[in-house]
Amino acid sequence: MKISIVTILVTLAFASVSWADGFNCRSTDGNLSVKVFDYVHSSYGTRNPAVMVVSNPNLPRGYRTLAVFSSADGTLQAISHRGEYRTYVGRVDFNSNSIHKHVFVLNDPMTNLAAVQLHVYFNYNKSRIANGGEVMGVVELVSRNGRHIYSETSCKRYLKRAAF
Repeated sequence: MKISIVTILVTLAFASVSWADGFNCRSTDGNLSVKVFDYVHSSYGTRNPAVMVVSNPNLPRGYRTLAVFSSADGTLQAISHRGEYRTYVGRVDFNSNSIHKHVFVLNDPMTNLAAVQLHVYFNYNKSRIANGGEVMGVVELVSRNGRHIYSETSCKRYLKRAAF
């Protein structure tokens, strides 16, 4: 009886443990950082994006965050491309308090942008990249007039065990 209770408790403990997954990407010139994190709750789908944070690490503390996109407010989604790479799309919505209107992203005013896209060359089914492992990425800024600005990034995988 004691063994079965212990077995059930251990099983429940492991069932409630999941992995916090995502990427921390930096442009090659160091002027842009994009972090994206997937949900950790299986009810939301652990491979679905929760939050994407766009920042400039060279600005003073308190001013670094330029925009925050989230799937909860409808401004973030992910698209897989033929198993080669994954795109996180942050839709710039000026009704959101998470978008700073008077900042520049890669020398382009935020008010000119329609979307910030992060392309990460990673596939959950094919890639076996450990925590801190690097993959290539590209940040694409899509302006409201259809212009595209690209910046190469180096992305480190963020993988952390989280217990609930």
